Amino acid sequence: MLSVAFLKDILGYLNVLNTELQGQKKLICDLISSVSALRQKLEIFEEDIKNQDFIHFPTILEYKKTSDINCSMFLSFLSDLGEEFGKRFKDCAEIGNLSQFQI
Repeated sequence: MLSVAFLKDILGYLNVLNTELQGQKKLICDLISSVSALRQKLEIFEEDIKNQDFIHFPTILEYKKTSDINCSMFLSFLSDLGEEFGKRFKDCAEIGNLSQFQI
């Protein structure tokens, strides 16, 4: 049940990113910003799980009220997800660095 709670929370964040990346008349700098923001959030999520604050995981927080939980398995998932984002959106990071030179 804890895994379902985690998936509900993390998929909510991924759904927000998916929605931000879709549609017409989107600027590449906005798309890069959305991807970069989620990559940074993943690092924050890892700290949130390590500290067992669950500020960014409201479903897990509700579950925690009724049960003892061990979320160590989610740390590796978040780490792997961050690495996967790094691979898949490597070009976005490079373009983002170039776009800083625009005036």
